[in-house]
Amino acid sequence: ANTPFGGSFSQPGMLISASRVEIRPLTPANIKLLKSFDPESLCVTLLEDGVSMLATDFRQDGNGMTVFLLLEKAMAPSRIGYFAKTAIDVETYRTLALLGLPLAQSLSARLASFEAE
Repeated sequence: ANTPFGGSFSQPGMLISASRVEIRPLTPANIKLLKSFDPESLCVTLLEDGVSMLATDFRQDGNGMTVFLLLEKAMAPSRIGYFAKTAIDVETYRTLALLGLPLAQSLSARLASFEAE
C-alpha cells in the first residue's frame, strides 16, 4: 500500500480528516495547477504580502484527501510549515463542524422557540 506508514499499519481509530499540502515554487507553470481545482469551490488566499498563495477547493481527491497547493516565493521554511499546518487545521476543523451540522440543524427549531420566549 502507498501510505506514509507502510502497508502493515492499522489505524487505531476513525479517520476524521486527510489532507495533502503540495508545496511548490511560485512560477507561471505552477500557477496553471490551479486549473486542477473545481472552479465552483476554489478558494485562494494570498500570503506574505501577496508574494505567495495557498489554494484549495475543499474537495477530496481519489485517495480521499483534501488537496492544498502552497505556491511560495522565497518563503522561510518556518513560514512554509506554519501555513501548511494552518491549512491542515482549517480542514480538520471544517470536517468536525460538518460532522456536527445535522445535530445543529435538528435542534435549530427548538432553540429558536427558546429564544422567542
